Amino acid sequence: NTQEWERVNDCGNYGDPTFYKYYHEFLDIMIDSPVKMYNCSVAATGRPKKWWNITIDKFLKMKQKSTKVNIVFGIDGLRKTSSKHRINQNFDEIWHNMIDCKNAGLNSIWQVIATSENEHEINKIHEIGKELDIPIRLVMSPRFKPNDKLKPRNTNLVWN
Repeated sequence: NTQEWERVNDCGNYGDPTFYKYYHEFLDIMIDSPVKMYNCSVAATGRPKKWWNITIDKFLKMKQKSTKVNIVFGIDGLRKTSSKHRINQNFDEIWHNMIDCKNAGLNSIWQVIATSENEHEINKIHEIGKELDIPIRLVMSPRFKPNDKLKPRNTNLVWN
């Protein structure tokens, strides 16, 4: 008898999960494992559409086995600002991946780390999230050094 896992958090502290060499095989193990919740945080781009279609299919199989699947997309701004913090991130690619996951019935979450480059867009981001029914997770990162040019000037950002 296998004990059920409460949660598996797959976060990019050691690299984006989508670039694990054996990510699909890992998801196959997750499909066959008793896990209540799987949280996956992604920000990288560069995987082809076919790869994402396979990944979404595996997420859906996990969901069918009663695993709550949350995919957190790190998109720190809109088209012109996202790559200021997420260097070389392809906005259109990750945006479409988030929308595809949402449209497939998966729980997509848009995580935004507030920066000086995107703080003027925070309310617009919130509006877009509401329109798309995608929750926004606004993060005020403690990692910025005092004189970091990306540190937001307004440290009390909230939705208006």
